[in-house]
Amino acid sequence: MHEHDDDDLCDLETMATLPPGRLVSTPKPASGQVILLLYHQAGVEVVPLEPGRQIVVGRASPADVVVKNPRLSREHARFWIMDGDVWVEDLKSKNGTQVNNRAVTRQMLATGDRVSMPGVTAMLHSEDLSPVAAPLQRELEDARRIQQRLLGPSEVADCGPLQVAGYYRPASVCGGDFWNLFNMGEDQTLVVIGDVVGHGMAAAMLTAAVKACCETFCSTQETGTSIRVLMQTLNRVIHKVGGQQTMTLFAMRFDLASRKATYANAGHPMPYLCRLEADGHQLRSLAASGNLLGDLPKWDFPVHDLTLQDGDLLLWYSDGLTDRETRDGTRFGEKRLRQMLLEHVEQPVDVVRDAIIAEVARHCRGGTPEDDVTLVVGRLAF
Repeated sequence: MHEHDDDDLCDLETMATLPPGRLVSTPKPASGQVILLLYHQAGVEVVPLEPGRQIVVGRASPADVVVKNPRLSREHARFWIMDGDVWVEDLKSKNGTQVNNRAVTRQMLATGDRVSMPGVTAMLHSEDLSPVAAPLQRELEDARRIQQRLLGPSEVADCGPLQVAGYYRPASVCGGDFWNLFNMGEDQTLVVIGDVVGHGMAAAMLTAAVKACCETFCSTQETGTSIRVLMQTLNRVIHKVGGQQTMTLFAMRFDLASRKATYANAGHPMPYLCRLEADGHQLRSLAASGNLLGDLPKWDFPVHDLTLQDGDLLLWYSDGLTDRETRDGTRFGEKRLRQMLLEHVEQPVDVVRDAIIAEVARHCRGGTPEDDVTLVVGRLAF
């Protein structure tokens, strides 16, 4: 793969390895040429196979196809042609390589075989790809547009005394992060942020199910219904429709008239609350624990109460933000996030949001995102 300029890689507006919906393509293969379709976090990559040339897939250079997945080995597997046949070999990777769901060390491939590695699926083709490429690109574009409509607004949202500004950037065409806010009746607002374990269309479909469930819950439940009911409902839905997929999720219900909030957590990073005290602004986590949604058919999520105060600043985020790394593996981390929040605590919510995103970009200059990034900032002004 081609090297990128550092300025390209540090810009969070181009955080995805490739533009959303893009079908990566080398020059169009001749009819009958053997090619690999590599499905990974950046989309679909077309790689011609030629006698005498090996194609190595891995997490970092010198691999020919680099996919920034932490479970992928630096040089994970190689593909090559020998005596007219296509072979794949696992390069002693930590998490292994499978062909048609069977672990292999070295295997000859046939057209249509599916090679699986962490974050990468490869399929072998031996004919002109043009009839395949166009439908794939259309499907990716459609999925991306649908997912964008599932998310909260990109502009500042006013919910009475509560203002909210959100940011979302997927690491792949279809991401697994989700956030939104919902009207639960007069003076009541629900803020939800979650992260499906995995990426791609399956993860995007699960976020769609979560949004539909939240919409239905907010429109049919009586005012004041416990947030525990929502968490239990989401857990049952994801366990039923998600298959082996699970999801972290933090939900917070604001009763703005009484200046109270309740919240529950399903394995998601704990949000921060920044509050003005007698000795200055103090920062604390909204501590709560709970099993991942969908992991078990039933789970009782503890619900916590919070008394709200004028000027409270809240920050919800996904671990894709704090896990962003430089090329040498240095994480952005929670400490830097807390520092940014305290430095900008008196700024408007969109200014706080943009300052954090800009700082992540500066810190991770030259790094490549491995996960979706979601950040939501809220402020109360009674």
